[in-house]
Amino acid sequence: MRPACHESPRGGHSDGMGGAMTAKWCRSILASIIMAAGLPMQAVSGERLGMEIVLQVGGHPLAISGAGDCIFSDTSAIYDVAATQWGALLDEPGRHVHFTMWRLHRGGPDMLTLSIVLGGTTHRVNTTRIGDKTAGLHGSGTSTFIRSGTGGLFTIDATADTGAKISGRITCSGFSKPEDNG
Repeated sequence: MRPACHESPRGGHSDGMGGAMTAKWCRSILASIIMAAGLPMQAVSGERLGMEIVLQVGGHPLAISGAGDCIFSDTSAIYDVAATQWGALLDEPGRHVHFTMWRLHRGGPDMLTLSIVLGGTTHRVNTTRIGDKTAGLHGSGTSTFIRSGTGGLFTIDATADTGAKISGRITCSGFSKPEDNG
């Protein structure tokens, strides 16, 4: 079985969902899997930006501030459909948050993926659906984005696959561009 992030014929990385994925985000997804499995993780290289996460997860507060990975691209694609993509990844020992928000250029509701590891439990939300294509729907929820200077604020209101209610915000001080995979 091939890993989800493999070289595509065009030299970039495939996300296994018909879209191009940067090597940085492939590493981030692999880091999420490693963290969820409780395996030791090495630092992911790349530009680190200021980030603040303030969430309630199943009634438990999750507050993390520090350097994390925030990306923005208005030239991404998911399932070969043009989309704007935002993302935020922050890891601390025993706590992990990986968030992606998609906005299709053709319109429709914003979609999100969210993985939170807290207290040894992984809470997942994935509302990504394009026609009959999905990557495994988990939970439900919505997210919004408000730009502020070079960064922005995401608000999240979701229910994870564990049944935990998740609400709050993620703030990024800025965004880096994903690697160009041609």
